[in-house]
Amino acid sequence: MLLVVFANCSHTVRHFCYSSHQAALRAKRSGIHMIVLGVGGWTDESELRAIASFPQTRNYIRVRNYADLRNFADRLTDYICNGEPS
Repeated sequence: MLLVVFANCSHTVRHFCYSSHQAALRAKRSGIHMIVLGVGGWTDESELRAIASFPQTRNYIRVRNYADLRNFADRLTDYICNGEPS
């Protein structure tokens, strides 16, 4: 199973980040593969990398804004459907 997480978790929303991290750990232990898309400069990159499945270099993507997601659409689709980024 695969779960793609779109997140804009900020330092000011610590309770949400902690809950997300704990939920991600449970999901990963259940066999769910986690891909995280961090949007914006206000994201807590260490938290979002912790949510992403290993290796984080393949399962964590950070973009400046939602418009920039267009640059990753083909790559993300290939990864989700074929297991390999383009």
